[in-house]
Amino acid sequence: MAAPLGIRRAKALEPRICRGLSIRIGRTHCLAGLFGGLLAILLVATAAAEPIDPCAFADGRREAGEQVEATTIISGDTLGLRDGRIVRLAGISVPRLHVEPAAGDEPEPTDFAAIARTSLAGLVAGRTLTLRPIAASPDRHGRIRARLTRAGDGLWIEAELVARGLARVEPGTDDYVCARHLEAIEADARAAQRGVWGDRRFRVLSATDPDLGRWIGRYVLIEGKVVSTGQSGSRHYLNFGTDFRRDFAIELNDKVNAEGRRDRKHPGRFATEGFMVDDIVGRTLRVRGVLAFGGGGLIRPSVPEEIEWLSTKP
Repeated sequence: MAAPLGIRRAKALEPRICRGLSIRIGRTHCLAGLFGGLLAILLVATAAAEPIDPCAFADGRREAGEQVEATTIISGDTLGLRDGRIVRLAGISVPRLHVEPAAGDEPEPTDFAAIARTSLAGLVAGRTLTLRPIAASPDRHGRIRARLTRAGDGLWIEAELVARGLARVEPGTDDYVCARHLEAIEADARAAQRGVWGDRRFRVLSATDPDLGRWIGRYVLIEGKVVSTGQSGSRHYLNFGTDFRRDFAIELNDKVNAEGRRDRKHPGRFATEGFMVDDIVGRTLRVRGVLAFGGGGLIRPSVPEEIEWLSTKP
């Protein structure tokens, strides 16, 4: 009996994806990731129309970027170039850590890291890519942190992974410029429950969840209503409960200037974005970041783009 058309096409693609890119896993594992994640990829691949990078413009002029070719897929957000350089996609992160399922979660969790890796391979295979670094020098791991688009059709790789629900937006001090664009794309994927957003392990948590401690040390999204604010030196606190010893809070440092750097002389971006005003009490926010110890859990955003207004901004 002949194999279904979709499987025959997938097999035809195997030499290009699993061999042509020299993915640093065995051929058997590559095929497992390709066919095991085929259904999930087909589902998320119906995400929105191909997103074009709106951040490729500076001072009204399009950044030329550098034409490159990917030869190695290291993970769903990291790839190697033909000249040996390693590129870490800016402003996003794909799932890496295994999260033990809680009661009611899937007993055999989907391996979204493998699906994202296979998806990235499919997006860049045989394509000329445009590389736009966001920093002058590599990071401490020797990687170039950059935005990546496909030459020709202009597909914004990071945005496509976010649209498919295979990556979450993760702004930083040097790549926050595009964050709001990516967060809007992420919101659509979350509403449609694409990819990770259909999995309870990656759900948006409530600020009043008594089990927040389970997520300490992990990158999470938390939303809730600000109950009170406090201050200690340059640190400001947005409290989501009445007991700071047991309830979740956001800690902001007002020494972050317009360039996202620590600055003692100029107003911080958190202040200019309205997060320090008294009438923020009663507003609903969503924050993303690594949940740290402290009271009922604490997140310390590095840039305002890690906080979203879910109710009217003051």
